[in-house]
Amino acid sequence: MAKFFRFSLKGDNLDPDKINDLLDMPCTVYHKNDIVIKEINGKEHFLKQKTNRLVYSTECSDNKRTDGFLSENLEIVYSIMKKVRPYLNSDGLDIVIELIIYTDKKARICINKHQADLISKIGARIDIVFP
Repeated sequence: MAKFFRFSLKGDNLDPDKINDLLDMPCTVYHKNDIVIKEINGKEHFLKQKTNRLVYSTECSDNKRTDGFLSENLEIVYSIMKKVRPYLNSDGLDIVIELIIYTDKKARICINKHQADLISKIGARIDIVFP
């Protein structure tokens, strides 16, 4: 089972370079109108960025529980938001957390009270995907 966690700050008024400079972690910065090459179904696609974005992503080893992986990364994102919130203009800002799980078996996940509280404090939308 492969598990990925992705946190995105998106918005036209976001200065992703300034936010990235505040953080001591590997993030990817995209600017509005940048062209990004993505491989989808074995073909290269050229995608134009619709807005400024800062993305933090990580993956999980198979032996780690999904709920522990989610909790660990929500704590990281919560600490990020405490640092960067003063620099964010909430006008048009979208905060998205994605948990992506690839599995060939039946899978389920429960969000506990602590995780739900962190998501609320972060002010994010969370997407959980089983592609």
